Order: sequence, then structure tokens, then C-alpha cells
Amino acid sequence: MAKKAKNIDIPEGFIDYYVLYGIDRKTKTKDIRKLLFQKQGEIRSNMSNGALNSPEIMKKLQEAGNEIANAIKAFKNDERRSAYDEILDAAYAAGRIDTAAQTMAQDLYEEIEALFMKGNYRLAVQKCMDALNNNVRDYRIYILLAQSYFALSDPDRSIKTVDDGLKVHPDNLPLLRAGARFANEGKKDYDKAQGYVNRMLEIDKDSPLAASEQSYLYLTTGKQDLAYGMIDEYVEKHPNDMEFRKDVAYDLVGYSYSCYTKDPNSDAYVIASQEDYQRSLDTCNKAMSLYNDENVREALENAKSFGTVEFNDENRDGIKWLFIGGLIYAFAAVMAIMAGAQAGELGGAIVGSLPFTILGGLLLYSAVRLRQVSYRPYWQINKFILTGQREKGEKKYIIIGKIFAGYMRWSFKIGWAIVKFAFSLAFH
Repeated sequence: MAKKAKNIDIPEGFIDYYVLYGIDRKTKTKDIRKLLFQKQGEIRSNMSNGALNSPEIMKKLQEAGNEIANAIKAFKNDERRSAYDEILDAAYAAGRIDTAAQTMAQDLYEEIEALFMKGNYRLAVQKCMDALNNNVRDYRIYILLAQSYFALSDPDRSIKTVDDGLKVHPDNLPLLRAGARFANEGKKDYDKAQGYVNRMLEIDKDSPLAASEQSYLYLTTGKQDLAYGMIDEYVEKHPNDMEFRKDVAYDLVGYSYSCYTKDPNSDAYVIASQEDYQRSLDTCNKAMSLYNDENVREALENAKSFGTVEFNDENRDGIKWLFIGGLIYAFAAVMAIMAGAQAGELGGAIVGSLPFTILGGLLLYSAVRLRQVSYRPYWQINKFILTGQREKGEKKYIIIGKIFAGYMRWSFKIGWAIVKFAFSLAFH
């Protein structure tokens, strides 16, 4: 039974994530997070599959992804979950659960699940074939059938379906665009994809669909400058075409998710290289410049989060000992020079202090460099976790730091043991 409503601030449209994702409230927090990460991974994987993503589907995927991200935050740990549960109980007690929003969110998730789960694709194929066999020749049926084949890992049949549709609708731009996308994403047959785009441009050289598909083809073939140039050229000619802006922005967002890598330990999708981080950031920023809505902003914030810097605690001890050792050797060098000056042997003292000066300088420099490389962005941390590879220069300074830190640590231990032994002899 729900608890009595307390004096708790209940957000508008508060959602019961247990109901939304079919989670038993007895489930452990870590298991809930694993389930949510798996669902988030499915959505991001589908978002990166440009062949399946019309702007409408992309929008639904983005909305579902945002909701799962909120759920993951609510179940970050037992403390966060306890706070969420308290608000949830109060919301039910106060009759504040937004049942309309809850139903809408549930329907949205079920719709996406139906679109992208393998079994439902087979059912979609059957329904599309039934329609075509009954002489339904709507071009959208051909596109849906081609998408279903693609989801079933059969891009050849996807392209054949598009070509069959083009026999009935030879100048249909959405069909041509679908063919270009399947050839691009499914077969990596960029020449064939370009052929579909060229046909679109022949039919209508100012077509927004042709311009967006040409820019996407440039993007996926590594020609980012050409892609952005194509987009900017169309926007300059048609500044008020918001559908084009939205279409291209969602294409860019979908492409940005191809920069993510699955972490097998957590099932989360992460960015794990500087190249992928920069590519994701660039495409999301470009998307934001074209069309600014919650979904695009969320994608940009996700990309930016992997640039967040965190200190590498494994180097803290090494930095400390390197710094202490550097100061000690520098102090020893100064004392040697001062003693030589007092004895009238300044030149000899300076020469004799050089080893202390050099070693002290090396230790202090290593401490500074080790501290610099210890501030790592999340993408770099993920790279090391997933591949064991460090960035250029990072491994060198960590090894140097550990060697010198070990040297200083043992020097202090040995020195302290000698001092204690000397005192024990002197006062025995």
C-alpha cells in the first residue's frame, strides 16, 4: 500500500519507471541499472542505424532514450533510488501520477519495441506482403517492407524491394532515398547509393530529400567538409525550410551515435577515443546549429559529457613522492653550494651539487608532467578501460612516476632505518 502523502515536492508528469519498464520493485538497484543500460543500448544501436531512421522514427527514439537516461539517473545508486521511491509513494498517495503521460510513454516504448524487435519485423514483412498481394501499391508499403528486411539483416532484399517499388513509382523521391540509404548503410555500396541520389537530383535538383541524402552520403564516406557544404548551400537557398533542417539534424545525431562503443562490463554505450569524441561533438554541434530541440540538445550534452575531466587517483601517491623527492634534492644542492661558498670552494661545490640539481629537477618535472596527464577526460578513461591503451605520453610518465616514487619511498624507509639504528647505538 502506498504511504501517506508527505510534504514532498512532486514534479509535474512524474513517471513510475517500475511500471514503464516492467520492473519488479523487489529487484536490486544494480540489476535495474543493468536492464536500463541494455534498453538504452538497443535504442542507441538503432539510432546509429541510419537505414532505419526516418526523422519521425529518430524523434521517437530520441524521446525514449531521454526517458531511459532519466530513469538511469533515478537508479544511480541505492540512495538515489530511495529518494525516487519516496517521491513515487507520495505521488501515488496524492493522486499525482500523470496517468496520461504514463500511458503515452508506455505506448511509445511499445511502439519502438515493436518496430525494432526481430520477431515484430517478421510480422511486419508478412503484413506488407499481404498488402502487396492484395494490390495495395502505396509506396510506403514498399519502404516499410524494405526496412523490415534490413532489420532482419537482409539488405539485398531491401534494395530489391525498393527497386520493385520504383517499377511502380519510378520518380518517387522517398523510395529513391530509401534505396540510397540501404545501399549506403547495408552494403557499403557507395556507387549504387550515389546512383539513387543522382536520380533524385535529375527529378528535382532542389529537392530537400536529395540534398539531405547527398550530405549524409558524404558524411558516411568521411567527406565531412562536403557534407557540411551541401547542407549550408541548401539552407542558404531555402532559409525557412525547417523540415530540411530537422531532417538533417536528426541524420547528424544518428550519425553521432556511431561514435559510441558498447562497454561489455556495464552494457552502457560510451565514447572511447579522442577521434570519436571530436567527431561526435562536431556532428552534434552542427545539428544544433540547424535545429534546436530537446532531442538534439540531449545528444549534444551526451557528447559533451565524455569530455568531462577526472583526476587519475592511481597517480596521486607517485606525484606526492616525486614532489617531495625533488624538493629534498633541490634543498641538498642549495645546501652543498652554500657550504662550498663558506669554505671558499664555490666552483667545486657547484660542480659537486650538479647531480643533486639534475635529479631534483627531473623529479619535480616528472611530478608536474604526471599531474598534467592525470587529468583525463571520460573518453580517455573509457579507452583505457576497454582497450588497456593509454594516450601518447601518458604511459611513459606513469611508469617514470612509479619508478621514482618507488625509489623515493624506499630511500626514506632505508634512511629512516639507518637513523633509528644510529640512535639505538648512540643511546644504548
